[in-house]
Amino acid sequence: MINGCPRYSIDIGKDIDDQILDIIQLRQLLALVTTKGVYIYNLYNLLPLASHVRSPLSIEENGLNIVVKTRFITELSLKRQSVYNLFIQTNQNFLLIYQIKIDYSQSVYEVLTRDNGLMQLGLPLSVAAQKSSLFNMIRSATKAIINGTEEVSPNLENIESFQNDTNDDDLGGYEVNPVQLSIFKLLKIGSGKQEFWLKPNSHELYVFTYASTEISQENQDSLQVVDLTTFESKLIELGKLLWYKGNAENMFYNKFFDYFVVQLRGQSQGTEAAAAAVDSNDDDDDDDDDDEYKVVQFKVSDLETYNILGKQRLDSMVFNPRIDFFYALSKETDLNLYKIDKGGVSGRVHRNNNHNNHNFSSKMILIRSFHIDTKHLQWSKCGNYIVVLDKQGYWKVISKFGNTLFDTNEIISELDDNKDESRDFLCAKRVLYADDGNGIYVLSIREESQKKLYYIPLLNITKPNDIIYDQSYITLVDEYRNLIKFPILSKFKKLIQQRSLAVPILSYANTEQLSLSKSENNNQLAMSYGEHLAVSTPFKTSEYINHILWFNFKNLHVEPMNIIHQVWFKDYLIVVNRRERHFLDENDIKEEDNHFIDELIVFDTSRTKYGMSGEDVTINSENVLWKYDFKTTFIDFQMVKDDAESHLVILTYDYKIVVLDLFNDKMVEVDSQSKYYKIFISINRTIHLQSLQDKINLKDVIQSSMIHKRHFLFLLNSGELYLLKNLGRQSSFVGKPIDAIKPSNMYDLIRFNTMIEFFKFKQIQFLELIQYIYMFDGQQTLIYDVDELVDKAHSNIHKQNGKEGKEEEEEEEEEEEEENKRREEEGELEDLDFSLLPVVIESEGLQPIDIEASSERSINLIGLEKFVLNGHSPHSLVLKQKVAHKLILNNFIEFDLVHRGDLQSTYDKYKSFKNFQFCLELLLFKHLTDDLLSLPLKRLCQLIEFSDNAESIYINCLRKIEIGYWGKFFDVINASPEKFMNRLIKLDDVELCYNYLIVYLNYKKEGEVYSEAYGEASGDNEDNDEKIEADEKLQADRTERSGAEGLASDQLNRYDKKIILEIVKMLEKAGKWDWCFDLCRFLKILEPSGQFLKQVKSHLNGY
Repeated sequence: MINGCPRYSIDIGKDIDDQILDIIQLRQLLALVTTKGVYIYNLYNLLPLASHVRSPLSIEENGLNIVVKTRFITELSLKRQSVYNLFIQTNQNFLLIYQIKIDYSQSVYEVLTRDNGLMQLGLPLSVAAQKSSLFNMIRSATKAIINGTEEVSPNLENIESFQNDTNDDDLGGYEVNPVQLSIFKLLKIGSGKQEFWLKPNSHELYVFTYASTEISQENQDSLQVVDLTTFESKLIELGKLLWYKGNAENMFYNKFFDYFVVQLRGQSQGTEAAAAAVDSNDDDDDDDDDDEYKVVQFKVSDLETYNILGKQRLDSMVFNPRIDFFYALSKETDLNLYKIDKGGVSGRVHRNNNHNNHNFSSKMILIRSFHIDTKHLQWSKCGNYIVVLDKQGYWKVISKFGNTLFDTNEIISELDDNKDESRDFLCAKRVLYADDGNGIYVLSIREESQKKLYYIPLLNITKPNDIIYDQSYITLVDEYRNLIKFPILSKFKKLIQQRSLAVPILSYANTEQLSLSKSENNNQLAMSYGEHLAVSTPFKTSEYINHILWFNFKNLHVEPMNIIHQVWFKDYLIVVNRRERHFLDENDIKEEDNHFIDELIVFDTSRTKYGMSGEDVTINSENVLWKYDFKTTFIDFQMVKDDAESHLVILTYDYKIVVLDLFNDKMVEVDSQSKYYKIFISINRTIHLQSLQDKINLKDVIQSSMIHKRHFLFLLNSGELYLLKNLGRQSSFVGKPIDAIKPSNMYDLIRFNTMIEFFKFKQIQFLELIQYIYMFDGQQTLIYDVDELVDKAHSNIHKQNGKEGKEEEEEEEEEEEEENKRREEEGELEDLDFSLLPVVIESEGLQPIDIEASSERSINLIGLEKFVLNGHSPHSLVLKQKVAHKLILNNFIEFDLVHRGDLQSTYDKYKSFKNFQFCLELLLFKHLTDDLLSLPLKRLCQLIEFSDNAESIYINCLRKIEIGYWGKFFDVINASPEKFMNRLIKLDDVELCYNYLIVYLNYKKEGEVYSEAYGEASGDNEDNDEKIEADEKLQADRTERSGAEGLASDQLNRYDKKIILEIVKMLEKAGKWDWCFDLCRFLKILEPSGQFLKQVKSHLNGY
């Protein structure tokens, strides 16, 4: 999410006078590639470091730059890579290979003025003198003797102290290293229409040449593989492959997963072998050949295997770096999100029998579709966001499944027409999402001479604990819906700034990653990155927010630590440390073995909450209470609370679920002796999941949980949410030690959603405490009752394809339709046993964080949304994120109204909430103004009738809707406006009568005319009621309006006048003289003659 306006920018118009093609990030460097040259900047401060502009002779002989690409590298050992390469294709099919060398042994200290005047060359004298002093030499030597070469942090660090400046300079700063830029190699890659790609983590270059139909029909598509170390090449003639039928319309390459996707068009005119490979009896093949377009996936390493993904036309594909997702563009301005899933036609060519052996392997599945005239788009390296730039220059940030987090088009539409330069970043030429996930770089061009490069900071949210952070602050949302910020330690600022999300977090690699956590009482923070760990003092006392101090962890052991995850249990911090596996013998090492293991470490951090008092507290290796490794690594690690008990649910790399029970201050009987434990951890059970390897990719799990101590949830990075349901009737948790050796219960794996970004649990107190699970799919928040989710979730059972199965299915559908019609006529509800339905909440620009539930504050969805403030002075634009809430109690009521049978139970369930009646009013407004079935509206009015203030709800709604919806309302309640007035008069509520009278007279003023046949009798007379019901049929015979003067005097019938006189008496009795005056003024408009006003006056005098 965008975290404000640009933090800094540079003007590059004076330095770059030609067209800019792209912005490329190379770890700590930023490269701007133009049609004639390359410009290198420092990533963190946009300081220019190097540039190379090609000579006119080079441009004439080799052509202008048109495309730039880089090699994708995920090797962990290349964090300080000293050499980078840029590969630039020219319009004459030459490939320029630029080499960028970084000298880490030196730093750039040159500072120039705006007019290129030299201000500084080298470190300031004060700093240089300080570093060369005798005292600092002794201090440095002491640190080196005690701590070696590692960075030293104080035990208790106060970030906002003046004495912390030195630590901030030593630990939080970064060096700007000099860069050398030069052309390393010039290659001629061919002629005609060509594209090139770089194989990831390799020195191989792929060059694809499209077939040219202008030369001859025998010309075929070809793929050339070039080894950049020896410049040897291998040519692959794709047209000779038996499955390659037709010529390529487009060729795409997934550099993250190393496979090609080709879009074939038409039928091949190729070799006889290709024709012989098609089985004449294979109807599927014949159907495939008739298709105009065909999307086929293949790998260079195995050209005989292919997958037919679909039969669409794709003009462009942008692949997700973490999962098999891609955005596809078409000329119809449609931007579609696809996933590659199992179920498509696949084949492997068998040359011996010239037959294609087809089976089902993978296919393209459409997930989301947007109507955007897209010019450029880029996935974030974490794979959770995408930035889209349209052809008008507007850009937006979208989450993985389609939630729009930022849209400059919407912001510009909210601003005035002031041409302020501070708004230039809202319209861009190019946009780059940084690899570290901390910011977005925007190239804005107002004119050719006015080119600016902006850096816009981003906010990140950790799920599921909802801790918000950026490069400088940790931000929390408190119970009062406020954002509270705490500054981050200097060393973590540097680590967050210099991390690279391009390196995937793998369960089998020793990747460092940032981890943040809150204590169970939401009063302490902990953050870790690699070997660094810090724990805060309490940040809240009662209702007051404290300034926090940080305890820095000190590792006293020789072996380094890599803390990849952490959770709190009471006052104890539990961390996961990933370390290398120790093999007793090198011969025992196998290729499939994981060379790393994860161990649980419990730190005693109970005294850190007293750090503000000055108590001497340290956190080091001696604070370890318990440590245990599981001989493998963890895929996921979650703390689960169930019935006031705490459990650790661990999904391991060797396909096991390990459940640990956690107890605090527990007495345990051991050998007839009682032992006291501050924290007691025991293994409750282990579940083996090897049999699920073919059904679910467990190594792709990003979030897991446990339900009712029996069932398990797995959320994959691809958005698929699975329930591992225990089919046993009783709890599968062991109660006695002997139960641990009993056979495990049977489980059923159920997938019930495919587009989930995260899920969380929430308990809401109604008549009883109900646990809900809510999940976000990118556009909606889906809320399920946990008990119903478990009970009604079942595997999808496909019906047989035979004739009898189809007939039975049609008969069941007909019976279901007839039953639904009968239920609608009789006011009954659909039986929910057929499906599992959620409460659906539309996001409407809100990024969900939590659900707030209390009888005083109702049920609200809490989240973040953008806030735009525009002033009239220059540079006054403000962009920020604010906490917003959305009322969702009405969604719960509507869900029960439509899908539950007992209205009395629904009323009793929600009546304790403070704004229950307001929610009923909202629902009444919604169903009256929407063209929906009458059944929900009828049931809603029946539900409203349970309330003591039903009439007030009706009147408040009628005052807000248009006259055209009044008839629908009175039809539902089976009454006329006059009957409803009589109902109010019986209640003797002067305020309700007055409010309804004003609305009713407005209704009359708009042209609704009723017959005067109602007579002078009161509504209490049954004969008069019969007259009213009979005369309601005459309401269609309406008179025309009497012009600008309003209604004619005879349009207030005798019944209306009688009701008005009665209400006037009630107003006089209640002393509501101001209401009387307003009513008389309104009557003057309805009856300009004033005759009825005289009658009102005489009536009051007589009363």
